[in-house]
Amino acid sequence: MLSKNWRNTHYYPPFMGIFYLSPLDRVVHGIVSFLLGAFITSYKNLYIFEQLVSHDPNPDKISNWFIIPFCFLTYALIHKLIELKPLVRLKEKEIAKGSFPWKYFILDSIYGISILLILQVIYLIFVILFAMNIWL
Repeated sequence: MLSKNWRNTHYYPPFMGIFYLSPLDRVVHGIVSFLLGAFITSYKNLYIFEQLVSHDPNPDKISNWFIIPFCFLTYALIHKLIELKPLVRLKEKEIAKGSFPWKYFILDSIYGISILLILQVIYLIFVILFAMNIWL
């Protein structure tokens, strides 16, 4: 990952078929969209945190409609930057055999889902920090 040319805008295919982003642009845009989404979500769900602070016995749940799009956008921007070399080697071995790379497909899917879950947990932590430190 560190050996990439961080300023080359043609290092990866265009994002969403339109935007040519360098790896550095992908990281910066991913972080900014992530934090902007956490900021918006913390404001939209402020009433939930007020219920928690006032010790309401049945507070509402945080809506995933605000969480999922920003986590997916951040993941879509940075997932090419965080490839695992063993997974890439496994893909090359499986494709060399001439069959569909089932092992790679399953392991890569598990890896992607685990990264999305980690992003969602970090996102919720930022939402709580923003709500408690900015809005309340």
